[in-house]
Amino acid sequence: MSHVHGREGHHYFSDVPPNLMVRRDGSAQDGYRHLPDHLTDPSLDRLATLAANLTGCPVARISVIDDHWVVCRASVGAPRLIVPSEQSFCALARTLGKPIAVNNPATDPLFAELTCLPHNQGVRFYAAQPLISASGAIIGILSLRDVLPHFLDDSERATLEDIAALAVERLETIAREHQLRSATASTKALEMASSSLGLAYWRFDAARNELFWSEGTAHLLGLDPTQSPSYRRFLGLLEKTERLRVCQLIHRALRRSLPFALKTTITLADRTERRITLQGDCDGQKGKISCAYGIAFSTPDTHL
Repeated sequence: MSHVHGREGHHYFSDVPPNLMVRRDGSAQDGYRHLPDHLTDPSLDRLATLAANLTGCPVARISVIDDHWVVCRASVGAPRLIVPSEQSFCALARTLGKPIAVNNPATDPLFAELTCLPHNQGVRFYAAQPLISASGAIIGILSLRDVLPHFLDDSERATLEDIAALAVERLETIAREHQLRSATASTKALEMASSSLGLAYWRFDAARNELFWSEGTAHLLGLDPTQSPSYRRFLGLLEKTERLRVCQLIHRALRRSLPFALKTTITLADRTERRITLQGDCDGQKGKISCAYGIAFSTPDTHL
């Protein structure tokens, strides 16, 4: 099986503060950092412990990798380090794209140069099991180290593969939780900004078939903000011919995953008319969006 390399691994340590991955002088001695304690995960640590107990190795790590950094998310028997990829056994193992086991890396042509670095000295056994995402990308490595040689039998190798699969599932859960927290914080910040600036915005979640609009959007449309948002309620504010035009424009943009902007006139409950502008964009591939979002605002001379 061929595997993809690249930036996907970064998705799995997007919660790591960027300042921890900025080099100060580029030297080998100053090339690595320690992962902050608050970013450790007990479930991943248990999987690392399971791998260590299975093989009898004193050190087991679960690391995620992109083109520049190796971030140890779990470890037993050694510190959790953030290491430049060119200084890491695991980044090299990732490029091989398959499980490996090496006795005495100092005599192996692939690893010899790396054994002189402080965090690699004294290693007499190194094994790596790739962490493979659902898309087929190698996002990291489950690694084992010892100061003594080892031999892994077929049963141990199979179990390490299972542990790696469980680690990927946990890493994906952590990444989703971080994305959700970030999205929630962004939404709250947007709500505060829109409230203070008088802006109106909306969001449609295609997976859940849920529409959300801000209180400012409800006020702009002359609707009760305590009632649930509804595309049908919005369309009900348009004249019949205009309703058809707006539907066609929005649906065409969503089918093609394209941004859109339109101006239209709505009729409020008191029968006055208001000129508004809608702008939107969407995430996803052509013909299959994951969400759509945008803003709405009144056009000058809104009351006609």
